[in-house]
Amino acid sequence: MDNFLSMGRLDTVEAWAHDVAQSQATHESTLKPQKHEEDGISEECLSILDSISLSNIYQSYTYDDEERADGWDYSTCTSSQSSRVTRYKSPITSARDLDKLQKPVRFTIQNLPDLAHTLSSVSEGSLGLYERVKNITLRSEGILPLQLRDILSSELHLDEGDDSKFATRIRPAISSVTRSDQRNSKQRLNAERRRQLIVWDPDRAGSQEDPAAADERFLKLEILLELETLQEIEARTNDFYYTVRSEDAWNEAIHGRMLKLALGGHPDVTVQNITRAEIENPFQPLLRPELELGQHAVTTSINYALLLEPDYQDPLYYSIRDFVSEQRYDEFNQTSYAPLRFAPSGVFIETKVRIKSYPEAQARLGIWLAAWFNRVNEFCCTTTDLVVPVLVVTAGDWELWFAVDRGEYFDVCGPMPIGGTGELRELYKLRACLGCLGDWMTTDFRRWVENCVRRDESSEYGYD
Repeated sequence: MDNFLSMGRLDTVEAWAHDVAQSQATHESTLKPQKHEEDGISEECLSILDSISLSNIYQSYTYDDEERADGWDYSTCTSSQSSRVTRYKSPITSARDLDKLQKPVRFTIQNLPDLAHTLSSVSEGSLGLYERVKNITLRSEGILPLQLRDILSSELHLDEGDDSKFATRIRPAISSVTRSDQRNSKQRLNAERRRQLIVWDPDRAGSQEDPAAADERFLKLEILLELETLQEIEARTNDFYYTVRSEDAWNEAIHGRMLKLALGGHPDVTVQNITRAEIENPFQPLLRPELELGQHAVTTSINYALLLEPDYQDPLYYSIRDFVSEQRYDEFNQTSYAPLRFAPSGVFIETKVRIKSYPEAQARLGIWLAAWFNRVNEFCCTTTDLVVPVLVVTAGDWELWFAVDRGEYFDVCGPMPIGGTGELRELYKLRACLGCLGDWMTTDFRRWVENCVRRDESSEYGYD
């Protein structure tokens, strides 16, 4: 005990023990370590500490406020009469458990024709997204950059004359001028200097060069750099298959990089890691009271969200802020996490390393979706004709689902495999599908957001 108390955690341990003592007295308090100002430890706290094993104390302190992949909630614990620390497991740990909610979330597996029928009955916009993704995944048409025809034909062992995989027109590359570059004059200047350095030809110094030819050289180099990045992601994925890595390692080296690369051409769409975002109490999904499992599900966040963040020169930028400031809860989404406060989130992503964790990924997405719908249903705009895309990523495999508010329950339909990170061909397919989600964010989802923030009840929301 003395060794543990000498680790610089004296005040935290005292506070923890004090709360345990209170919990034993009432048998119904939930404790969480809080910092107290007192120096030393009272006799009452010492007696509690002596009755509890050191491993339980250290485990409770270590896992406090941490997110665990096994579904345990280490942020709260209660004490039994025997002074034993008990950790409660969330009642929602798999997709099947989502039926325990008062408004259930159901994952419905559908084949492609049935999925198309479901989406067409909700909105034309979501059907259009489905059709674009389907064409990419089934035919792989136009997913490769025309600028790299010679390189990729050899790299992917394409049949001679097979041009269907290449874009019918030369597509612009992902700009090296990032979102922050566009808003920061110094960074924008540095990006322009890089471009000038790349396209400058010392043999033609002082002469006039065709600007279009210079831009073309710059774009080719950017697309070549994109290819090298995809090849690096491919190599890291296969390395991670053979040498086990954590979920955080996958997110940092592979999933996060892939999302940012694929959406780099959409300046109003940002990829946000939201593992530290917490659902606000008013929007937490409620459990069915007859199950006697408590009022709320024990919730944990998901990994990523795609956010709509218009440029400050866009009128929608100010409309969102004005709208949020008028709400009873001053955030657009179901969380007060700062990056999401004024940024509507339209696509949700959960990642796992092992396939056996897939049901848990569905459970987390289900809770997050239910909370998000709880929040936006307070707005005057309707969600009955809105389909929310969600992604489940298992190691190198990516799948797309579509969430719909059915009134009595939330229906999540799918899945559609949209590529992966283990093969270069699949990487280009995944890049194209994620690009479709970026397009959806800046068109259909943006129109829905505009309808919400403008509070024009006389206008009907619809898709073009």
